[in-house]
Amino acid sequence: MNETQKQNYRARMAVAQLFRSVLNQNDERAKLMKRLGVDTMPIIVPALGRTLASNIREAASRHFESGEEHIIVPVCLPSHKSESLKLCVLTISTGDAKTFWQLDMNDLHDSVEMAQVVEALDSNKKWDVKELDSQQQQELKDLATTV
Repeated sequence: MNETQKQNYRARMAVAQLFRSVLNQNDERAKLMKRLGVDTMPIIVPALGRTLASNIREAASRHFESGEEHIIVPVCLPSHKSESLKLCVLTISTGDAKTFWQLDMNDLHDSVEMAQVVEALDSNKKWDVKELDSQQQQELKDLATTV
């Protein structure tokens, strides 16, 4: 693994850790599981804005082949409004998610990045979008350097 790949891996693991910390607040884990109609927490595949959607699609496919029905994809992006970051949480599912706006990952070109996927979602139909406060941004930076 070269240095760029190591940095990318560390950043994605930091996104996963940040998402897990958000799930542990205010019963968010139970709310998410209820919304998805599942008894166990789905697999988490973290992404950065520059992560290729095709990489996420391939990872999800491997998990679907092993019997998973849902994959949770937290995507960390810079906020266009300020110098902050935001965490957008997408769900990839083998079935129809009747309450969510849907996008077929197979229809995406291989060069599409996750930031483009998030931007393509109608702003009033996005879910689990949260601006990260300064403490969470620092936590993300700290995690990225220690993971």
